[in-house]
Amino acid sequence: MINKKELLESKHFCILPFISSRVWHSLVVPCCINHDEIFGISTQQSLDEIYSNNNTKLTSFRKQLLNGPTLPNSCSRCSDCEQSNVTSLRQSANQKWSHTFDKLEFNDTGDLKENKFYLWDGVGYSNLCNLKCRMCPSYLSSRTREEEVANGIGTKSISPMQQAFLDKHNLKGDPNEILIESFRDIDLFYKFFDQHVEFIEEIKFEGGEPMMMEQHFRILELLIEKNKTNIRLQYNTNMTRLKFKHYNILDLWKEFNSVTVQVSLDAVGEQNYYIRHPSNWLEILENIDQVRKECPHVGLSIYTTIQILNCFAASKLHDWCNNNNLEHRFVFLKHPSCMSLYTLPNSYKERVKQHWERYESNTEVDGFLRMMWVNDNSNEITEFLTTIEERDKIRNESLLATFPEFKELYD
Repeated sequence: MINKKELLESKHFCILPFISSRVWHSLVVPCCINHDEIFGISTQQSLDEIYSNNNTKLTSFRKQLLNGPTLPNSCSRCSDCEQSNVTSLRQSANQKWSHTFDKLEFNDTGDLKENKFYLWDGVGYSNLCNLKCRMCPSYLSSRTREEEVANGIGTKSISPMQQAFLDKHNLKGDPNEILIESFRDIDLFYKFFDQHVEFIEEIKFEGGEPMMMEQHFRILELLIEKNKTNIRLQYNTNMTRLKFKHYNILDLWKEFNSVTVQVSLDAVGEQNYYIRHPSNWLEILENIDQVRKECPHVGLSIYTTIQILNCFAASKLHDWCNNNNLEHRFVFLKHPSCMSLYTLPNSYKERVKQHWERYESNTEVDGFLRMMWVNDNSNEITEFLTTIEERDKIRNESLLATFPEFKELYD
């Protein structure tokens, strides 16, 4: 007999791989921060096959979470958070989704009798995107990939997860591939989605950029057709556009009871343009205002990838969020590792800590200030500077002209 309370409070159990589906650029993975554990490839297998109990990659992973005594090695992002006394995704998910645990049914071998997907954890159909953010690998942005192909820049392997992705898609064999899609036959995905829509409580949309993806709009239409507008919708979007073809996202959002939107911003004005090239700060602000006016039920927050480039500049954005009554959340960048705060020399880490001292009562800020000390990758600072200079030359930009606080990194 499985003890629900003990399991949810244990250090080895995570409910997400039991109640959610995540298809991330054709990789079927446990959650939004573990892309090292790959259950299957959606361009090569059906989702029915991947989520079958015949798939030992899936069932073995689930059983390790059930039996412990520790988390799988691929769950290091949660382990690192918990080691730093920062609430991890695992801990928050176990609390948020505990009500679904009693609905899970296990057979005699400890496998699920039936998959019930209460959470679609990141529906990303492709890498189609209109921005080429400094920290995003090209399999997350078609614009970045276009730039690499046009300038003869090879896609860099910067983590085992990314290498597995590139190998599976044979990008080395086709260096000119731009658009990376998650499904060869999108109608098979719609069919699978339709079969499981009964249990869905929440859907997260991401990209690339979801506001450029017709598949995203089709899913919303399908939910409206089936009168499933009570489902919670969550977005990660760059907020550079609200319309696509004949679709206006605001008209569709008005049909749903619960919509939350995390707007990806990393700095203010020209500094945000540098990091999230070629975003227009004023157009983004206009779109935020339009959402607030036409869809006041939509919950807006700002989502910042904290990294070397904005480790000082993001404080201006934080002040702007406070002045505009917007929640500001941070995600700690780990890959590419050369751009992570792990890579800053200790002297700079001390400067970052001092810079943010007046915000330390904020748990989001306190979290990344503690996280940056978990690892020391300062030997990669040369790679950071080389990577930045490579893109600066292509885009006719300048790190020091935009972020003069990094002058000492060159000394």
